[in-house]
Amino acid sequence: MNALKEKIRHEMRSLVPRRISSLGHAQLIAERKATLLVKLLRIPRIPIDVFAVAEALQIEVEMRPRYLMANVSGRTVCSAQGGNILINQNATLGQRRMTLAHEIKHALDDDLPSEVFSNLGHGNDDVRSDLIEKTCDHFAACLLIPRKILRRAWSSGIQEPQALADLFEVSTSAMIIHLQYWGFTNEKPKPPRHYFGQPQLKTVDPAWITATRRKWRSEARRQEPCPMAAQGDRA
Repeated sequence: MNALKEKIRHEMRSLVPRRISSLGHAQLIAERKATLLVKLLRIPRIPIDVFAVAEALQIEVEMRPRYLMANVSGRTVCSAQGGNILINQNATLGQRRMTLAHEIKHALDDDLPSEVFSNLGHGNDDVRSDLIEKTCDHFAACLLIPRKILRRAWSSGIQEPQALADLFEVSTSAMIIHLQYWGFTNEKPKPPRHYFGQPQLKTVDPAWITATRRKWRSEARRQEPCPMAAQGDRA
């Protein structure tokens, strides 16, 4: 393993806590990883050369025709040497770039302890797998669409999703999702109440309130010290 790859993996592991608690937490870590990766590789401009990123990590990329990919865009085959990434060669350029970035996240996380993601999905393996895939999608978007450069482009007047997608060489749908995530929008500001919703008043059964109070009182009595025991202690 070369020095750069070892440094990158060490820095990446330092960003990961013992356990990731939620999708939002996982996305935050993914953003930091993507930003750090761009910094460590000293990538100076867009579009991000995602193939060069894979090369720097010594990840072999192989292209496969769609009929051999079982209706998936990409797949990571991990090994002790770092693993290979298989990419659907018949996908569009934007899809190929996004898929490669997505699979790089899988490769980077391959050596993490299993308990890191154990809290995701609250014990439901299918939900946990889905959240991990969403996290990899977010990492891919953050890697290919660095927030600072996106903000600079937006501020310069490039605000059409299609134009931004062409600039960063990603799909328009991926760009729209990323713009929505960061809040880049031309919509008129809304009042604060809009962002908190309108609580719906709910009717509570009085009998339930009475039963709950009785339960609390009963539990409180059981927890009170016995008077005789207290006198025995003083004696």
